Amino acid sequence: MPKPLGPEHGKTDPKIIVAAAQQKSNSLSAAAAPSQLHITQTPAHPDAIYDGRPWSLLGVPLTIYCKAFTEFRVTMANDSLEFDLAELTCARKLVSAAVQHVPTKYERIEALAALKQAVHADILTMEVMRLPNEIMPGGRICASSHFDFIFPILCLTEVKMEIGANSCDPMDQAKQDYRAIYRSEKYKPVRDASCCPCLLVAIAGPNIMVGGAVYVEQIIAASFTHYICIAPHDVDGPRSSYDAAIWRTAQLIHALKQATVALEDYYTAVTKTMDAVPAAEKLYVGPHLTQVSAADGTEISLVYTGRLCIDEPAKAIYSAHAHVAGASATADVVVKFTKAYSAEGHRLLAAHAFAPKLWFCEWVESVDMYVVVMEHIRDAETADEDVAMSAADAAAVRTAVELLHAAGLVFGDLRGPNVLLRKDGGPLLIDFDWCGPEGTACYPLGVNMHSAIPWHPDVNTGTLIKKEHDWHLLKMLTGS
Repeated sequence: MPKPLGPEHGKTDPKIIVAAAQQKSNSLSAAAAPSQLHITQTPAHPDAIYDGRPWSLLGVPLTIYCKAFTEFRVTMANDSLEFDLAELTCARKLVSAAVQHVPTKYERIEALAALKQAVHADILTMEVMRLPNEIMPGGRICASSHFDFIFPILCLTEVKMEIGANSCDPMDQAKQDYRAIYRSEKYKPVRDASCCPCLLVAIAGPNIMVGGAVYVEQIIAASFTHYICIAPHDVDGPRSSYDAAIWRTAQLIHALKQATVALEDYYTAVTKTMDAVPAAEKLYVGPHLTQVSAADGTEISLVYTGRLCIDEPAKAIYSAHAHVAGASATADVVVKFTKAYSAEGHRLLAAHAFAPKLWFCEWVESVDMYVVVMEHIRDAETADEDVAMSAADAAAVRTAVELLHAAGLVFGDLRGPNVLLRKDGGPLLIDFDWCGPEGTACYPLGVNMHSAIPWHPDVNTGTLIKKEHDWHLLKMLTGS
């Protein structure tokens, strides 16, 4: 007589699911192998992911496109967080289980089960995706909202038994998962309506790394943490090694849960827009910052229209329409996101018509960068070797440098790309990233020291920018 059907009858053994996942992910793990990345990770390759490896594939910071990523980083940098009992209990369970040595990937996933309770039930749930090729990430959190039953992905997870196990790094494989999903025809409506922000979680043994990805002009990916070891180890400070492991694990799961909630809210708004706006009316998807408030209280609204300097993937510069509250018209502006900028130098030269009008320049916490909004100069070319500089233009650039120096400032990067020559009007200096007070302003640690750039002989990585360096570059630029 046959046995009655139990509650688990007909369900697939989890170990079989893991084995199937391994088969589904073989092509993606192969794509993430170092031998393959050596081929695909070049700017000319269509499968390149802009993750900074190599340097020519460094993309813009992801915080420009998604506020949830900024919030995650801020939380991970906060050493004074306080956690509730539920978070600490989950963290303790996760530490206790994750430190165990296990013989198979299935046991590793089982050891991380507390992540499901702490962050999201699906963070380690493997399901086949048909795009049309089948893939099966180690975990996939979908938004609860959808457009025509297309559910955006909030988080992708890849798991390895230990660091160095298998043929590739789990973060590299998570990036390949993201590429396969969001480049598929199925997800085109999501691509058209958003920048497709997604968390990437890489797990190798008791080590967890969190990153993110967006799909804009290119796929850009970045790690927000190093591999965080949740196993106890020696640490500085008053906490025991075990308490410290629980604390940093609680911090990680707190930040992850916070980010998934923020992405859920993001995609809820996106899917509402997708329902309301016809596909034919696709708009440019730019940075998330669309409103800034100047120090004098002026409110400026921004509608992005495109990205500038697209051939320089690390530069975050966009064209936009700006509208000041109370005004009747909009203006064409350039919006630049940068880690350093001299508003003082820019305003000084703008006041003398030697730089574009500056609308706004302040550090904005939601992008963790300076945001510079300036007049968009369209009838101009950069002063490169193909454009001759007139004597009048050369004299005007000299006057601009003299004004900076008289104010105790140095410019630092007085090369052709940073000088605009207008058809009607004098030259304008742009790019005040290195500008600052003489004696404190320094060249970046990553300054390009290529021999083709005519730097002053004293220029080097991290050294002080001096007035004589500006004069040297002015001579190289103007020939006098």
